[in-house]
Amino acid sequence: MLAWLEARQTEKAATENLSGLRQRKAEMEQTSRDNRARFRELLGQNGGNVTPEMKTLRAEYLEQQETASDLAGLIAEKEKQLPVVADVTGRKANAYVFCHEGITDVMTSLSFMAPSWAACSG
Repeated sequence: MLAWLEARQTEKAATENLSGLRQRKAEMEQTSRDNRARFRELLGQNGGNVTPEMKTLRAEYLEQQETASDLAGLIAEKEKQLPVVADVTGRKANAYVFCHEGITDVMTSLSFMAPSWAACSG
């Protein structure tokens, strides 16, 4: 049973990690859009002149776009791995059930034999 529980914990951790990566990617994309919108607003206000603040904003939104793209690639890799992790969990769960059924069958057989043993010992 321990192997199955460990596999289940690994699967849960992988799922939570993937969820966290998706959330971070969404946040990064939104922040990038916000910074780009602010950059364009300032560009219009400054008559097309780029200020140091705007250069900083541009660098930030470009970095955020790149990071979001990297996160998308990482998410795709993790999504491919998740079915494999789930399969391992399933196989270990099946092994646990099979063993449990075997033990239950043995115990049931022994309980049917117990009365005959009692008759022999008496």
